[in-house]
Amino acid sequence: PDCLRVDGEGHLVIDIKQVGDKYHAGMLATAGLREWTHGYFECRMTLAQQPGYWNAFWFMADTVGLPQRQPELADQTRRIGTEIDVVEYLQTQGDVLHLNLHWNGYGDLHRSSPFDAFVPGLRQQEWHVFGVEWTTDGYAFYVDGRHAWTARDAPSDTPEHIILSVEIGKWAGDIKQAKLPQTVKVDWVRVWQKKPVAAPTS
Repeated sequence: PDCLRVDGEGHLVIDIKQVGDKYHAGMLATAGLREWTHGYFECRMTLAQQPGYWNAFWFMADTVGLPQRQPELADQTRRIGTEIDVVEYLQTQGDVLHLNLHWNGYGDLHRSSPFDAFVPGLRQQEWHVFGVEWTTDGYAFYVDGRHAWTARDAPSDTPEHIILSVEIGKWAGDIKQAKLPQTVKVDWVRVWQKKPVAAPTS
């Protein structure tokens, strides 16, 4: 919690800092507060600036991990959900963004559908908008208003919550090489959903 704050301009700020011999970062989720199924979702945020950590905008359902304990639920993503990674960004990857889908939990049955989006000049711009159109047929991903990837794997019809996170790990390089403290800022998250069509009256 000490790594989450709101700055004077109203941005959510996630801090990355060293505390003693440990490294701290933060995350914010709507779990237990609000979930969504289908729609168009956008987040305007900055990018990781140092090695050792990555920032992400993603969706999760509490039931995604069930196939680890109940293998008979494997590939039933419409019922149990899919982890939808709208973006993961590592400073060590330069102009590459990671987009991904994960399903069937995170054990032996785990499956994923990754995609790397190359965006020339990505780091020349401070703020970026990452979006996903999530329908019953799949997912279409966008970066700064431009289509980046469409995936038909693991369509979810399950309510899922939004997560904004910064994670520290070796995937992003050596955190000991980072000049800390650092920050990732989020300007907004926006959700668009179609109103249900009313049944015709007789």
